[in-house]
Amino acid sequence: MALLSPEDPIDLSVFEPGFTRDPHSVYAEFRVGRPVNRVVVQGLQGWLVTRYDDVRQALSDPSLSNDRSTASPAARSAAWLFADEAFDLQHHMLRSDPPRHTRIRRLVSPVFALRSVARLQSRIEQIAHELVDRFAERGNAELISMYAFPLPLMIIMEIMGIPPADRERLYSWSNTLSAGSSSSGEDVVAALTRMCDFFRDLLERKQDMAGQLEESESLLDILATALYQDGTLDEAELLSSAFQLLQGGHVTTLGLIANGMLALLQAPDALAELRSDPGLMNTAVDELLRFDPPMEIATVRFTTSPTRIGDVTIPGGGEPVLLALASANRDPARFDHPDALDLKRDSPGHLAFAHGAHYCLGAHLARLEARIAFEVLIQRLDDLALAVDPEALEWRPNPHLRRPATLPVTFTVRDHDKEKQHG
Repeated sequence: MALLSPEDPIDLSVFEPGFTRDPHSVYAEFRVGRPVNRVVVQGLQGWLVTRYDDVRQALSDPSLSNDRSTASPAARSAAWLFADEAFDLQHHMLRSDPPRHTRIRRLVSPVFALRSVARLQSRIEQIAHELVDRFAERGNAELISMYAFPLPLMIIMEIMGIPPADRERLYSWSNTLSAGSSSSGEDVVAALTRMCDFFRDLLERKQDMAGQLEESESLLDILATALYQDGTLDEAELLSSAFQLLQGGHVTTLGLIANGMLALLQAPDALAELRSDPGLMNTAVDELLRFDPPMEIATVRFTTSPTRIGDVTIPGGGEPVLLALASANRDPARFDHPDALDLKRDSPGHLAFAHGAHYCLGAHLARLEARIAFEVLIQRLDDLALAVDPEALEWRPNPHLRRPATLPVTFTVRDHDKEKQHG
């Protein structure tokens, strides 16, 4: 592939239909020929950064802002990037710079600390087993809708303190928002509207209980206390944060489980290795994160001043910068044989959870959920295999979150699992 000069933006749609399914060969060409290049992504013209060292440095560059109020007028013409502003849901930590980012993150970070997350292990295991119970005897399943989607969503709803009676509604709305292009625009707007109304109503109810919130460890109670007692948050920040924590608390782990299982299903030797040596699981999760991260491109940054990345100076004035985490994680300058899945790889430093101040708040939780999700499937189901040709899988056309839309599998139930079920 012959790349154009950096003055000529490359519309990534020219690489479809294969690019969404497998962008890695295209990224490899960019890393060699034009590691920082102007591109167009679904109508957004920005600068794509593909090499590991450049992406890592840019993730911590103070001249690149997460606050979309710094975006240029041209960037704002890409409606998909600014859709949440129609609901005033952009006032959360992921769309903020210090000091707002620091203030909001400090409020909720104890809930996602390693010690807090470790207490959730038995509950995650319970939910994972219950989900497998629902399809184990069928011999087939669609792993995203039946397993990878509900597992992290059920956990984040419990962490947030969503009342049990309300969870089915949130489950339905989140399913609509996570479905990508299979959901109509009207359905997405309706789901967002109802979700905003739900959180607004729930938090108003909590206002009446403000004096009783001090001992609670749920995320919503922490946020409500910050608004109604401490004044640490305003209402827009609270509603935006509630939405972001719910969605961000499950969509990336959903992608990790989906992409990770697909990678294992396409590498039977690696799957067999993991089955025979469960002690590899922690290393395997990090390798799966490196190999095919759920977050393909990090949250878009915008230049607040001219920014030097590699050999290119990107102008200031709100130029969008797209940091390709998936490309950085396959950079041969950082990882030996990066296109090979090696579950024994010692690969610290992958960028699946980003880097710097915006390093993924839920990294500990995502790792634990993924480890348990893989363990339960591998322990209980033999002969796991894709039910369709990999080329037949449909992929979600999301510039940030890359995963298959569905993951149909076949399997046999292990003998000891049958005995337990019928015992």
